[in-house]
Amino acid sequence: MLNAALKQTLPIKKLIYFIVGCLCVALAIIGMLLPVMPTTVFLILALACFTRSNDKLANWLLSHPRFGKTLSNWQTRRVIPMKAKYFATFGMLISLVIIWVTSHSLWLTVFCLLLFLLVVNYLFSKPSVLDQQTHKRYFKLTQGVLLALLCHFVLAWIIFFKASSSVKSTPMQQPTVIAIELVAAQAPQPEVYDAKKIAAQAMTKEQLIQRLTEQAAITPQPILHIRGDKTTEYQNVVFLMEQVQQAGINNMSFITEENKK
Repeated sequence: MLNAALKQTLPIKKLIYFIVGCLCVALAIIGMLLPVMPTTVFLILALACFTRSNDKLANWLLSHPRFGKTLSNWQTRRVIPMKAKYFATFGMLISLVIIWVTSHSLWLTVFCLLLFLLVVNYLFSKPSVLDQQTHKRYFKLTQGVLLALLCHFVLAWIIFFKASSSVKSTPMQQPTVIAIELVAAQAPQPEVYDAKKIAAQAMTKEQLIQRLTEQAAITPQPILHIRGDKTTEYQNVVFLMEQVQQAGINNMSFITEENKK
């Protein structure tokens, strides 16, 4: 049962390697046209993919008149030419600048920087010519430090975004509206019901000042609507405006009603 499942997944792996290898060849061709794109590195990746998926394409790369010797040296001795190392480093540096300019994300830029440093460290850990001695211990130590930094950075990134997403944004509260009516001491006789209603809500000046001070401390501040009848004295309106300003309420407006015909 397990062998049958492995046989079914094997063609899928070969197909994935084949697609990735073709993509690397396409990128290598672009690198031949653009000086900032590495060519040899993508061909090495393509060779690794074709070795696992298509022997004919792998032999085609190894027998290429221009890149065949370089790829053969890589496959047998893991040799990467110095020119390819420099081009790959320069291309990654250009990519890092583009990522920073387009994303303006410090997290993404640092993440890509650590990845690029790992790749550069790996490239320069390989010999540039045959029988070249490299400081493998130094590059292994650098690789371990970079991997540790990358793991800690990814963990901090996950914790940061999880914590920021859990913080719920406080909804915007709509300010309340307070209506203050300035009326005469005695309402007109036909409006007996309104007169009783106004008398029940009437307050002294001291109570008014206390109420305004309490409302000014509320966030967001309420909106104050002032409406006066025809018999209201002007000095009462001025007094009310002064008290509103002293209380610290900024939103104040006057309401007028047209006479109904």
